[in-house]
Amino acid sequence: FRFGILGVLLAGLRHSDHRVPASILISATLFGLIHFTNVSAQQWDTTTIQVLGAFGTGLFFSCVYLYTGQLWMTMLMHFLVDWTAFMTLGVPLMVGHATSLDWAAVTFQLVIDVAIFIWMLFGDRRHAMERHANRFTGRRQRFDYVLPKYEFH
Repeated sequence: FRFGILGVLLAGLRHSDHRVPASILISATLFGLIHFTNVSAQQWDTTTIQVLGAFGTGLFFSCVYLYTGQLWMTMLMHFLVDWTAFMTLGVPLMVGHATSLDWAAVTFQLVIDVAIFIWMLFGDRRHAMERHANRFTGRRQRFDYVLPKYEFH
């Protein structure tokens, strides 16, 4: 999602003044929604908690990726989140029904993640994200790949 989906969104919205926040919001929403695929193996309320948590995490990871320009950092962070959850629960999926503590925890996480997202959209932080967005979607990307010599319209 950070590399593929976010990259496509940044390229597709390249003429928009709001391409960075819009791309982050759309990719985080898709990242969250993709977790609904777990509903066949876990409870609906638990899956909803997971979807909301993934949305917030998607906001945060996208900001980290665009600010630092380092994909490996978000990959490592995602691994650590999943590994910690797996080590805590002992299973790859969430079990049981969501409790009021689960809802409070995901609400707290969302507040923090949304606050970080908003904070990142101003000043030098926003400029750094714009620079990396330009680098990721420009003709000469730093992936040793050159885009074809035609313009998208």
